[in-house]
Amino acid sequence: MFTPEEPQKYLRKNFEGEYSVSGVPFLDGASTPECDNLIIYGHNMKNGTMFSDITQYRNKAYCEEHPYIEFETADGLKVYQVFAVVCLKKTDLWYNISCFESKEHYQKAITEIKDRSLYYTGIEPHFKEQLLTLSTCFGDSKDSRMVVIGVEQIR
Repeated sequence: MFTPEEPQKYLRKNFEGEYSVSGVPFLDGASTPECDNLIIYGHNMKNGTMFSDITQYRNKAYCEEHPYIEFETADGLKVYQVFAVVCLKKTDLWYNISCFESKEHYQKAITEIKDRSLYYTGIEPHFKEQLLTLSTCFGDSKDSRMVVIGVEQIR
């Protein structure tokens, strides 16, 4: 879901707008389909639904078995290859990056996030390749998050 005028509208609502503990995954309000880094939030549900599988990416073997993220919109299907898996705080600067100011800004952000990744995937994003960040709650702290970041694969 994408409601830039009310970014967290679907945090606790279903598609019909009714209350739902699991909500619906939603695109960050600062993101647009043209942005360099699309950030999607979803709940880590204990019943195994929504974004609970994201936490399995802590295990490199799981990433090797599930290296791609498919993201379908009204404009079609895009495929992203996972290049970083990172534990963050909800206030982390990564969440402030939707559009990169320059090639240097992109490269610096990629280098920093890869350095923080739980493991090396061998995937090297390049400037102007769109990123997709999936974010979910993780850990004991209310502000801890796990993110899986992929880079668009041009077909």
